[in-house]
Amino acid sequence: MSADEFDAWQETLEIQRDPQLMKEIKQAEADYKKGNYITLEELLAQEGFALADKPKKKYASSRHQKKRAKKVK
Repeated sequence: MSADEFDAWQETLEIQRDPQLMKEIKQAEADYKKGNYITLEELLAQEGFALADKPKKKYASSRHQKKRAKKVK
């Protein structure tokens, strides 16, 4: 187990030991299932942030492009 994974498990256990935090997480999950939430864009608009228009054209990420074959000399 890596040090990062160990730290992540420690944080998970710490959260699970906090009854108030677990109650809030369960309430948030129930609200989400009921559709009782707003999007990030809606929250930012409520707070007065100006949002840029979403681009109409979607570009493929470089991760999904075909890999070029290496040239053999």
